Amino acid sequence: MAIKPSTTPYRVTSQPEAILIDVRHFNPEKMGVLKFVLFQDYGIESAKYESIWDYEQYCRIAEPGLEALRAIGACMNGDKPIILSHEYMGMPTALCARSRYPGQFRTIFYAHEVATMRRIVEEHPGHDTMFYNVLAKATANGQYVEDIFGSQRGFYKHPLVEASRFCDNIFAVGDYVVKELRFLRKEFAGVHIDLAYNGVPAGH
Repeated sequence: MAIKPSTTPYRVTSQPEAILIDVRHFNPEKMGVLKFVLFQDYGIESAKYESIWDYEQYCRIAEPGLEALRAIGACMNGDKPIILSHEYMGMPTALCARSRYPGQFRTIFYAHEVATMRRIVEEHPGHDTMFYNVLAKATANGQYVEDIFGSQRGFYKHPLVEASRFCDNIFAVGDYVVKELRFLRKEFAGVHIDLAYNGVPAGH
């Protein structure tokens, strides 16, 4: 039987479930194990950032969030749910999924910016006029952000965004975001990045 194409290709109905997790309460032992995994598998030194609540809260949500997905049956029947990390915030969850439950999830990093580059641009008096000229010259010379601007390890968002290279895929909202991701380190040269422009409808 032939299926007629929809006359309203962009009208999609969805019924998302929202799961609320109170990150004020956590298990210190399990959190210690997670942070050890982040260091062992991805080189993220969480001890440097534990006093930063913005870092800590996203670490605390990772394992409970994945357990909740498994509890509601998201991983049943061979399905592989997609963990979509919106910027650095979802990276602890995405990385936890890869390490603790290998093969059960797919992971995507969705870059609306590259946090490392944003901080450099905002803190330098030359702002983006300086930065994009430097990026172009450094890229041509085979150099990366830490070659030019020094270590970025003190900035808690940097190692999370840098670890996005371990995800199954990366979405970037613009051409310059792609260039900034490639500028993070040489390993990004071989990482697959899809352009997914903000505000552009996709019917398929």
